[in-house]
Amino acid sequence: MEPTKFWPMASGLYPRLARIAQKIFGAQGSEVEAERSFSVANSMYVPNRNSLDLDFLEKLMIAKESDKYI
Repeated sequence: MEPTKFWPMASGLYPRLARIAQKIFGAQGSEVEAERSFSVANSMYVPNRNSLDLDFLEKLMIAKESDKYI
């Protein structure tokens, strides 16, 4: 039986496990965010900025990504 069909039926018996299973099986696998992060890092880590500290680069990436939500 498929987990996505089993857990809704078994949620009465195992409510905690059912919630965990819902989170696990409900997540969509995607590489889009990882690819986007590499793209952002590549656009910031150009030859004239190759001496950037990695911590500073991380802060720049977070700032750039958070601009979308403001």
